[in-house]
Amino acid sequence: MSWGIAMMGFDAAMGLIEDVGVDYSGETVYIAAPTVEYAIYQELGTSKMEARPFVRPAAEYVQANTESEIRRISTSQGIPLVSEEAIVRCAALAVQDRMKRIADRKDIRDTGTLIATIEIERVS
Repeated sequence: MSWGIAMMGFDAAMGLIEDVGVDYSGETVYIAAPTVEYAIYQELGTSKMEARPFVRPAAEYVQANTESEIRRISTSQGIPLVSEEAIVRCAALAVQDRMKRIADRKDIRDTGTLIATIEIERVS
């Protein structure tokens, strides 16, 4: 499911990538998103319901704080930042974590189903 949100370039993380001696080729791609169909209605709203965005704010937050978010996830998950794959995976996990936090704060719970379906998937 594509919502038109992408973190491109990782300018803030280039120092991390250079530290591990990897040339970022942009070939590692993860998607972080909820898998329930109705999540888009929470994000964008409907004619009868106000939008309660949680995907875009999460991606924007991580993009604005890329290096600190990658390091936070790396430390908390025990993922060493030794490759492009690890760095991009940590960025995706950071977006996933922020989505869940924002959805929880906005009380987008519906018995927890939506929050439980927010996951990451490597697509290339």
